[in-house]
Amino acid sequence: MSKCCDIVLHTVFQRKKTKKSLPKLSSQEEDGHTPHSQFTGVAHFEPIPHDHDFCERVVINVSGLRFETQLRTLNQFPDTLLGDPARRIRYFDPLRNEYFFDRNRPSFDAILYYYQSGGRLRRPVNVPLDVFSEEIKFYELGELAINKFREDEGFIKEEEKPLPSQEFQRNVWLLFEYPESSQAARVVAIISVFVILLSIVIFCLETLPEFKHYKVFNTTTNGTKIEEDEVPDITDPFFLIETICIIWFTFELSVRFLACPNKLHFFRDVMNFIDIIAIIPYFITLATVVAEEEDTLNLPRAPVSPQDKSTNQAMSLAILRVIRLVRVFRIFKLSRHSKGLQILGRTLKASMRELGLLIFFLFIGVVLFSSIVYFAEAGTEKSFFKSIPDAFWWAVVTMTTVGYGDMRYNCSMNALIPPPPYRCRALLECRLLRGGGLREFLLQVHPRRVLVGSGHHDNRRLRRHDAGRCLGQDSGFAVRHCRCADHSLASASDSFQFQLLLPS
Repeated sequence: MSKCCDIVLHTVFQRKKTKKSLPKLSSQEEDGHTPHSQFTGVAHFEPIPHDHDFCERVVINVSGLRFETQLRTLNQFPDTLLGDPARRIRYFDPLRNEYFFDRNRPSFDAILYYYQSGGRLRRPVNVPLDVFSEEIKFYELGELAINKFREDEGFIKEEEKPLPSQEFQRNVWLLFEYPESSQAARVVAIISVFVILLSIVIFCLETLPEFKHYKVFNTTTNGTKIEEDEVPDITDPFFLIETICIIWFTFELSVRFLACPNKLHFFRDVMNFIDIIAIIPYFITLATVVAEEEDTLNLPRAPVSPQDKSTNQAMSLAILRVIRLVRVFRIFKLSRHSKGLQILGRTLKASMRELGLLIFFLFIGVVLFSSIVYFAEAGTEKSFFKSIPDAFWWAVVTMTTVGYGDMRYNCSMNALIPPPPYRCRALLECRLLRGGGLREFLLQVHPRRVLVGSGHHDNRRLRRHDAGRCLGQDSGFAVRHCRCADHSLASASDSFQFQLLLPS
């Protein structure tokens, strides 16, 4: 008994003396003996202090498959189901001393790895997307983990759009801004689309010769000139229909501006800027009509020479024609009510780098081949290419495979000049458009999943920016396969496959 007490006291004394010392074997080393001497004493190992609660092992049974981990691994995320003792106690089986979950077994490998790695969540290849999403919600990993998972899977992050705080203002904003919010909002959207189409039809029909109005201008003292009257009559049916359309556009724009939650962001929106541009020409035309009505009155005015009057009329007509041309931008108002046009706009915006590179290479090809054909035709009498700029048009229509035939070369180098422009066009189309525009279009149409493989059995999921780097920029493969499993895109089968020719 006394010997045991001596051992305990010796251990306590050594722990107080050096807490972080290495384990000591016996008292022979203290007497000066070397480690190579024969050891006959009793070994006394100094215990390493630790928390036994966090090193406790936990057994988790998922549909018959047992997983074993440490308690401190789960406690890294106390806000989750497995990290909170109060939540996971509901699934504890005291007979087997384990936690039992009747859930998807392959998904739990990734769930447990989320705890072991400190927050890395990767979906197993053999687990469907919807199943793994349900498992994330069940284990309560949190909104941050869900958003990170959606980003890794290629989902486009939806921006939180603010709504007005007042109820009436919010209802009006939803009525005119979000057609899918209610049945009344759909009716308003249908009316808006109908008015836009009517305005575009009127804009086209009023240019027909049957509906044009002509006016006699006194250009000289002895002669007259008949030209098209650019200023419409106030009783003209086209002008009246245009007035009705503008009333609706102005009303819609005013209501949306008054109901919007942020006035500054309202003016920064491109679509709202197009709405403003679409109604400005009418008011300028209306001011012109009113001014012309005043001119018909017999009011005394300062005398104006015929030349100055003709010049002023020509300038006024040119300004009116430019203003009337701005009305064509109303066609872009349809993109507010069309998801397809919105996808096309986002695709063009995301592919501006590739499109700029395409235009740059096209410019190089135009200058190069125009110079070749000009110097090849130098000295030819019937040459269409009097200078290098004159050959630009021929190079453009040749590289784009249009080939009007209005300009052609007549020299003996016929067999040498045609192939390069055509091949250059094919090179630009395959290497730039397919690598950039189609990739962005696929990500916009089906942003949820883009599977890319190198021709082997190991398919890998890509993030949005990883897909962009792999499919368009730093690709080391020559051929890639993009598989998009969307029933809205593949009507004949469950999936379809694109084969993209990319720069190797």
